[in-house]
Amino acid sequence: MILVQIGDKPRVFHGTFTVGRLLNCALVIPASDPLVSLVHARFRNDLTADPRAWFVEDCGSANGTYLLGDGFQRRVRAPYELAKGDRIRLGRTILTVVPD
Repeated sequence: MILVQIGDKPRVFHGTFTVGRLLNCALVIPASDPLVSLVHARFRNDLTADPRAWFVEDCGSANGTYLLGDGFQRRVRAPYELAKGDRIRLGRTILTVVPD
């Protein structure tokens, strides 16, 4: 299970899911953020034997997926293992993730 929060709206997910502007993504980003691709990123927990280990990967988006830290941002170019409190930027949208 992973909790993903956009603003003050937390959502819980189980298993691999996609994020983007396409309506069939599990987490749909509003069209008001045109910098987010139709299918922008994928969150998954099937890369290790531990289902509690969550990863984010970019799905070939035009504007990239970024890990945000204190005073820095790093582009996610390969699956990145998430930790509690990680913030991910897709376009202008910031996601806060809380892996279980």
